[in-house]
Amino acid sequence: MANRIFLTAHDLIASGACRSSVKEWCSQHELYMGSVWEALSLAKEDEAAYIEAAAGIRGGGGYGGYGYGGGGYGYGGDGY
Repeated sequence: MANRIFLTAHDLIASGACRSSVKEWCSQHELYMGSVWEALSLAKEDEAAYIEAAAGIRGGGGYGGYGYGGGGYGYGGDGY
């Protein structure tokens, strides 16, 4: 999955988040689409994982999600 900088509520649901939880979160924050960084700034830690997954920036390695895999937090977006 390519990294995304803009997400919709549908993107979150398509990546595995619960439809009713996404609807509730979007209503609470009045944000149904927007930048990944805006959504992350509003999200609690446990909510951020869904946003990161939908955006393709959640690494997939053995270091708490910060390891190997496209979109990790390493150099050039590739993770270490």
